[in-house]
Amino acid sequence: MQNGQRQTTSDLGLPAQIVVWTLRTAATQGGLDTTLPCLRRIFGPADVERIGDAFREMLSALTRPHTTLAVGAHLAQFLSDGETILLQAIRAIQRGNSCPAIAWPGVPASRRKQLETAIELVANHLLALGYAVELPQTKPAALTDTIRSIPCALNEISPTERTLINAIRCWVAAIKSDQPHAMHTAHQQIADQLGDGAHALDAILGNLAATATRSIDIRCKDCEGLSQDERTLLNATAAAQNRHMSACLVHLMAFLPRAAARQTLAPLSALADALRVRRLRLVPPAESGAGRQIDPSVDARRTPGLDAPRVLH
Repeated sequence: MQNGQRQTTSDLGLPAQIVVWTLRTAATQGGLDTTLPCLRRIFGPADVERIGDAFREMLSALTRPHTTLAVGAHLAQFLSDGETILLQAIRAIQRGNSCPAIAWPGVPASRRKQLETAIELVANHLLALGYAVELPQTKPAALTDTIRSIPCALNEISPTERTLINAIRCWVAAIKSDQPHAMHTAHQQIADQLGDGAHALDAILGNLAATATRSIDIRCKDCEGLSQDERTLLNATAAAQNRHMSACLVHLMAFLPRAAARQTLAPLSALADALRVRRLRLVPPAESGAGRQIDPSVDARRTPGLDAPRVLH
């Protein structure tokens, strides 16, 4: 299959990225144990053992002697044929179908049942945790085209999105200010922009400041660029306006542990409702083309977000 016809990792949604990254890292970096710190951050300590066991069963089936259903190199841009087949099977199971009748190239007949059982385990555990695997329906773009399609400047996003970004930046600037009344003034300014949503935004950003697992890139009020982290906050709010709470949780877990992300869902819903009352609608990522991607290799032990030096520049 030529590269122009193959799917790239950059075209995948978060659940599919997790599957591919886990398989590749375990296959090339010394086994599944090397992935557990990251999986623990994604799924939480209560669920990481279940999902880890499911991936371990799949890896066991894939690494048996005489099995050659290969995963790609660790940082390969394109999906291998084996990875594409595995993702298609997971997606089918999550949609209520049985494991597809696939020839499983490179898998001996004696091992196919074990592999299919392992795939069902992974698919069902992911779905139970809110991670539904989807595959691109159109011809995937090259990596550079995907990056260019994501708005990266304030003048490329909608007026509603600019309003929310300005409010977020106003709040962060006040937190970092030495002026005694900076936060009071910021609350008044944000209330003028968001109405009742000001209190909800305060709760959301307060949670980020207290519990973020990494530094968060929120730009200064004069910056004309849009950071990927700001884009993720827009995507989370848009998902909340459309009642896609599992998508909200995935977006929030780019910054927060699973428990903190769940606690942030309520103020995020309140913010989305307040924006709706003011007839401010955010465009979901599927409509805007601004999909969310994360790098699962990010170290979860980095300094909490809004205390970090890169919060403003």
